[in-house]
Amino acid sequence: MLEQEFDLKKRVWTAEELKKARNALFAFPDVKAFLSETGWSRDNPECSSEEYLTTERICRWIDGRFIYFSKLLWEVGCP
Repeated sequence: MLEQEFDLKKRVWTAEELKKARNALFAFPDVKAFLSETGWSRDNPECSSEEYLTTERICRWIDGRFIYFSKLLWEVGCP
């Protein structure tokens, strides 16, 4: 899913990388919940439309859920 939906390419996934990825994934029932819970629209008002979020692969619709992958959390490896 990370490779296909969020364009995160890895040849081999280590256990640590999988753990980091899991900690950087968040599921929301819809766009409104994502914007409300993350504060995204407050911090990035010009980048808050569903079209922008999905086109830029910030969020993706997967199995009826609006999925957000935090590249910032992925890069810094927060637990």
